[in-house]
Parts: sequence; C-alpha cells; structure tokens
Amino acid sequence: MLAILISTVLSLYVFISFGSATERVLKVKFQFTDKVFIGLSVANTFASFVSLFFPISIWILLVFLIFCSILLYFVKENFKILTFKFIHKSLVLVIAAPFIVYALIFSLNPPFPYDSGLYHIQSIKWIEEYAVVPGLANIHGRFGFNPNVFTIFALTSLRDIFNQEIFSVNFTIYSILVLHYISRIHTIAKREGFTNSFLINTIAFALILDQIVNISSPTLDLISIVFPLYVLTNLPKSEDDGSDLSLKDYFHRSFCPYIRSASNWQRYRFFYRFSF
Repeated sequence: MLAILISTVLSLYVFISFGSATERVLKVKFQFTDKVFIGLSVANTFASFVSLFFPISIWILLVFLIFCSILLYFVKENFKILTFKFIHKSLVLVIAAPFIVYALIFSLNPPFPYDSGLYHIQSIKWIEEYAVVPGLANIHGRFGFNPNVFTIFALTSLRDIFNQEIFSVNFTIYSILVLHYISRIHTIAKREGFTNSFLINTIAFALILDQIVNISSPTLDLISIVFPLYVLTNLPKSEDDGSDLSLKDYFHRSFCPYIRSASNWQRYRFFYRFSF
C-alpha cells in the first residue's frame, strides 16, 4: 500500500508540474482535473520520446522529477493557489475519502484483466529494460498493439526500488475523477438542484466507480473509457468552471486516440463528432 501511495504521489507531482507549465506557456487557465490530465498527456509525450533512445528506468524518473521541480519553481504561485483551493474543499474530501480508501485497498489485488497477464506487463518490462526495439511485434503479435501510454506506467512503476512493478496510474486517474465528480455534483446540487446536468454527472460518476476493477492493472480499459466520458460531461461551458478556454478539450481529444487507437477508433470518432 505504501508503494502505491508513493507511486501515486510521484505521478501527481509529474502530472501537475507538466500541467502547470503548459498552463503557463499557453497562458490559459485550467481547472485542477484538466491540469492533471493535460500534464499526463504532456509528460507521456516526453517519456515516449525519451523511450526511443533510453530504457525508462528509475534514473529517467529522477531526471523527470528534477525537471518538474524546476518547472514548479517558475509556476509556484499557481501551485500555492491550487493547494489553497484544495484545503477549502474539505466537504468534498470527506465525501470522497471512503471511495478513495476503498480503491486504494482494492488496488492491492493482482491485475484482473486477462490481457494484462498476456502482454501489458511484458510490454512495460520491455520499455523499462530497453529503448525502442524495431520489429518487436515479430516476437508476439500483441506487442504490435502497444499504445505509447504504457510508457507512463513504466516511468512510475518504481521497479528498481520495490523489485516489482507498481501500477498506480489508473488508481491516480480514478481518484482524481472521484474528487472531480463529487465536487461537480455537489456544486450543481447546491446551485441548480436536480437538473439534467446533475443527472448526467451522477451517471458519469457511477460509470467511473464501475471501473474500480481495473485500477490494480496497467490495462488501458479504464483510461480509454473515462477520458472520453470526462470530455463528454465537460462540453457545456459555464463562466465559473475555472477555465478560460476550451483549448483543454483539444488536449483531451487528441490524447484519447493516442491511448488506444488500434481498437477504439470508432468510439473516439463518436465523441469527436458529438463534441463538435
């Protein structure tokens, strides 16, 4: 459990750092959840590029952490504001705590999806031990389906410390979305009451909770479901949603096919067409 918590904290540190830096560069204001997800997509892009030349080991993670510390130095004011907002959402944290604690305990289970044992974990091991290997799919056809997002699982696996892979990315995403939807539902209920928006976000929250079975695994099923769902439920814009520009949606939309384009292009095409 401690290993998962450490990996989760490091993952959030990397995601928030890259998300905050992206916010600063683009001069666009992102809400917390957007910042984490955009940071995930940007960090994964950098890690994927590095993996072309180097295995993703603990030393690469150390370089990322140093780089993130430098980034946060230049955006420390935004980080302070983010921390302040979190402290003042005590009710949301209290409500979300049982869900997150249960998810943390559940994440101690071995990976359940069949494909994780078949090729997910093996693919991550290749990324951890070698730079990109041309023709890897000739060894096993499943290696040809590997999405680049496995790189972020390898980056935060802490294998060199715990002598086994610690897969916390899905747990991190799950926890952030639990906080997001509880906060959103609470805000809508307080301001609007039982509206269509309240119902849609409640359904989305239930679907997020249903993905708990995937949090102990490096499977892409969780991300490929919750990312389009998050984009869909965030299409309506309001003046006080904490975001100045819908540019964040383009990050999420571009990252969705990047996750699992081999098998889910029909699903993402639907969300793209719907959103536009």
